Parts: sequence; structure tokens; C-alpha cells
Amino acid sequence: MERGPVGDADVSREGQLEPVLEAAMPAPYLTHVDEFDRFDRVPVRPRQQPTPPIWMTSLSAASAERAARRGHKLALAWLSAEYLRKLADAYRAAGTGPAAGDPDRIGLRRRVFLAPSQAEADDIVQAAPDSFLEGEEISDPAVRAVLTNPEDIIVGTPAVAAEILIEQARDLQIGNLLLWTDFRAFTPGHLDRCHELIGRHLAPALRKAAL
Repeated sequence: MERGPVGDADVSREGQLEPVLEAAMPAPYLTHVDEFDRFDRVPVRPRQQPTPPIWMTSLSAASAERAARRGHKLALAWLSAEYLRKLADAYRAAGTGPAAGDPDRIGLRRRVFLAPSQAEADDIVQAAPDSFLEGEEISDPAVRAVLTNPEDIIVGTPAVAAEILIEQARDLQIGNLLLWTDFRAFTPGHLDRCHELIGRHLAPALRKAAL
């Protein structure tokens, strides 16, 4: 396996990685050659059968449309619900056939931390080091704004989280929710309790909402 040059050339790679992933998913070995990479019978392990769908995270209308044209599912994250609605609409408009409007083809990822009370949840989050951004030098204010967008972070009780997630899911007309819980350096005990609250209270409320 050989990797090509990096740097400014990476900009031109947009849209060229999907064929590599698509070729790797169904086959035991990957062989692929382009101006950037050379893969010669690279083993693909582990293999899932049947081949799972490819989820493509999008931060722009153009990439959302590309995901639809290639038949991939769309993952939304980081940004405000208002902006993500534009990406979801672009994805549906670019799709073809009856599956284009299927809510199950779009998912929303949010950072979520739960505790028995709002006050406790707020205190724990504020006290936990930001393991995602701490130590990172992010000079671009636009990038930092995306990574710290308050709409992407839901902190509170299971009831509070359920209300916010259901509202956003219905607004975006999506059928999948993905929760990122260890976005800060929480203690194992706090994280275990958060997961228990998700399983016992949040997940049943989301299922009942029939998204």
C-alpha cells in the first residue's frame, strides 16, 4: 500500500475517497490505484455480511447532494438545526426513487450528557475537562465555532434531552439519532450513569415518539 503526497493536494481529493470505500466494503481484498493512492490486494478485515450501508457526514449542500447521488445515507452533526435542515432538503432533492424521502436514510448526531437533575448535569459538564478541544490549536474562528456550537450539545435530564432531540428529528424529518456521550473527560461513574439514563429513560421516550 502506498500513499501519495499530502498538503495542498488534499483539497483536490474531495469526492475521490468514496470510490475507495465503496470498493472495499463488499470485497475481501482492495485493489485501487489513482494519483494519490495505490492499494494492491489489501485485506479488508473484518468483513460484514451483508454489506452495511455507507454513512456520509455532510457539512455542505454539495456533499449532501453527492451522498444522495452515490446512494449513501446521510449523517448530520455539529451545526444548527436550521442549517442542517438545508442539507437534509438538498439530500432529499438530489435523491432518486421512493427511497429519496425515506427518513431512515438520514441521521442526526448530537453530543449528549444526562444526570438525574439539570443542575447536576450542568455542574458535571462544566467541571469535566474538554477532552475534545483541550490542547488543540484551532486558529480558524469558523472551525472553532462549528466545534463549539451550543446546538450540538444537549445537557440535562432524560426528559429535557428527549424533548430537544424529538423536536429536531421531526423538524429535519429524520429517522435516526446518534448520541456522543464522552465528548468531555467525564469520570467512569458519571458516564456509566449517563448511559443508564439513556437506556432506561431516553431511549424508550425516543422509541415512543416513532421518529
